[in-house]
Amino acid sequence: MRSIVLRLSERLSVPHRRRHERNALHACVAASVALVATPYIAADIFTVRPGQDWSRVASELKPGDVVQLAAGIHLGATLENVHGSALLPITIRPEEPRGLVEVAADREAIKLVNASHVRIERIAVRKARRAGILIESTPTAAANPTSQGIVLSDIYISNVAGLAEESGIVVRGVRDVEISRTRVENCAGAGILLDACASVGLRRLQCVTAPDKSSRAGIELDGPQHGVVIEDVSIKGPFASALVVGVRDSVRPTADSSRTEAGERSTGPSTPSGPSTPSGPSKPSVPLVRLLSVSNVRASMVHRFIDLGSCADCVVRNATVTDPKEEVYRIAKPPTGTASASLELLDSIITWQPGGLRRFGAVDDGADARGFVLGANLWWSRELPVALDLLGPKGAPFPGTVSGVQRTDLDPQLDRNFAPTAADAKIYGATPTGR
Repeated sequence: MRSIVLRLSERLSVPHRRRHERNALHACVAASVALVATPYIAADIFTVRPGQDWSRVASELKPGDVVQLAAGIHLGATLENVHGSALLPITIRPEEPRGLVEVAADREAIKLVNASHVRIERIAVRKARRAGILIESTPTAAANPTSQGIVLSDIYISNVAGLAEESGIVVRGVRDVEISRTRVENCAGAGILLDACASVGLRRLQCVTAPDKSSRAGIELDGPQHGVVIEDVSIKGPFASALVVGVRDSVRPTADSSRTEAGERSTGPSTPSGPSTPSGPSKPSVPLVRLLSVSNVRASMVHRFIDLGSCADCVVRNATVTDPKEEVYRIAKPPTGTASASLELLDSIITWQPGGLRRFGAVDDGADARGFVLGANLWWSRELPVALDLLGPKGAPFPGTVSGVQRTDLDPQLDRNFAPTAADAKIYGATPTGR
């Protein structure tokens, strides 16, 4: 390195050469320190051919390695204790630079257990029984999750049904998760299921259910978790709810329920994973889900837009909801020992065909709706404002706390991308960049 620097400096004048040599010396010292402080790591590329068992590669992977899947249909894989680093993640992707590669599924196509700093890109999964992709920490690691730093991008999953969660992507007991550019179709459970996670970003997602099928939820958040951002999401089809927040404590299956075959599905969640409440004076109730931000979401033809149980510090803004079938929101009784729902819905558009919506909102017995706050929103159907008293209690049709003006006299004139074209309506709803 020194000979290269000297040859370059000989072409300069003496004053410039001396200054250049000083700078070069400083650079050499800095580089030497960096080399001493940072050990050299040679990344390896593991190429997997269709039909090969690539679960065994997990024990050989180190930070920076790449698992590339050759063209064809691959076996499913369970990868345990795979650890990259923040600067050198482990990457799983197709060998070909474009398109998806399919991973065949039985229970799951790809299962990561106690994994950190792993990227999964351009994977297609069809007809898994439990989940297309499952990422989790073992139950013993729930208090201090070992799975973290997971990135999923350009994923396609369809038709998950038959075992336990029946969801497209299941993330349980994981922190620092990013899921983007992903489409999930026709899953009997949820498109995306988060359970006891922290610091999650869900962006540019599509959750779709065909008219002749049904799904429980587009995106479901269960178990104690915080710090979730959902933006630029499209949810379309007969979902029971587009969004489910804090309605169930945990959906972690027991050993028996995780093996349940189709036709013998688990009927409900197992015992919550958190510690039992000790005897004596009751502790203050805590929210199940905290710090949730939802923006730029489109939901179409769902039975209900949002289902709320226990949550706090949550906001849904700039949503466009078209043709909900039952109600726009439901306030459920929170799970035992948790606080009531606290969420604000604002700057959103809700439209439906006359006679297509049963009510604005529903409140279950034992639920407290005061924490559900309606900021300024636009509600539109040709049956308004005449039908206000048919869609909610007379004089107070919107259950919860109304803090902003609820417009019911303005047709937003949505275009084919569901963006408002009426000038006064353009401050509401999702923006055209949402997908």
